Amino acid sequence: MSNSAQEFNAVYRNYSGMGPVVEVLEHAGIWKQCGVQPGELSLEHSPSRAEERLFAGEIDLIFGNHVSPYLHLAGGKPIVCLSETKNYDVAYCVSREPIDDLRQLEGKRVAAGNLLDEQGRFSSHPRADVSLYLQRAGAREDQITFVPEEHGNGDQLVAAGDADATFVLAPFEVLARRLGLHLLPLEPLPMAFGMTITTLTPNVNRNPELFERLIRALMAAIAFFRTEREKTIDILTRTFGPRMRWDAEMIDATYEFNVGALEPTLYPRAESIMNAFQLATMIAPDKVRGLNPLALWDLHYLRKVHETPLPSGA
Repeated sequence: MSNSAQEFNAVYRNYSGMGPVVEVLEHAGIWKQCGVQPGELSLEHSPSRAEERLFAGEIDLIFGNHVSPYLHLAGGKPIVCLSETKNYDVAYCVSREPIDDLRQLEGKRVAAGNLLDEQGRFSSHPRADVSLYLQRAGAREDQITFVPEEHGNGDQLVAAGDADATFVLAPFEVLARRLGLHLLPLEPLPMAFGMTITTLTPNVNRNPELFERLIRALMAAIAFFRTEREKTIDILTRTFGPRMRWDAEMIDATYEFNVGALEPTLYPRAESIMNAFQLATMIAPDKVRGLNPLALWDLHYLRKVHETPLPSGA
């Protein structure tokens, strides 16, 4: 590995979920330690806009995007995923009245984001997960009235009486509990999730060392998260907390959730890949029919990083 830092441009898809790792990468000095330097590293909520920028060459990679890349791959685009930071969703059904089975949502109003945007493009991974949770529980989605939510305010809609239930990811159940709402913990859902390195094959071929360094940086950030609790919470308290307007209890909940959820090896699990692919088949079954779920993933750079120790002093 050469000593000079390599600059890259990227977007990440979600701050509440990815922000803790993003802040540790920056404020624990891990970018510098691993020989990379963000030029642009900005938040982009829309998967479609993120991919447009990737295909236009404006950015080198996306941190995130686990479902819509299958639609591009099926269309012949050279899109590829290299590593994964989370393999499970941990979610709760939040309701005004207690429920113990998702089938009880039939005939109810459920606050959820839009699955597709105004142009008919995939818009929301969490909303797609809701469909998968309902399907697995045997709940009939066509018997549920969905109420649009904005910026994850479903719990507030439920508390105000504008919806009967919603779904939240950890650690948002803490906020829902404060609103006096009922929580139904759901079985953890295997799912490709988090700061997936999503890029284009020509980008990797042109500069494989950059992507190997990025893989090392994510591994180092997760290791820091898991071993440096006090330092991590201090970073989150100074950076993540104020931006999210979260207090110490929420920071602690964020830390505990991420310690359990972050995947230290960055390897995706087979069942996580399969479930992400299932979401793609739900969105565009004709388009992805016949596509192998593993075709999106190239893990040999990740394996190379695991098998190649850093030189002394690096």
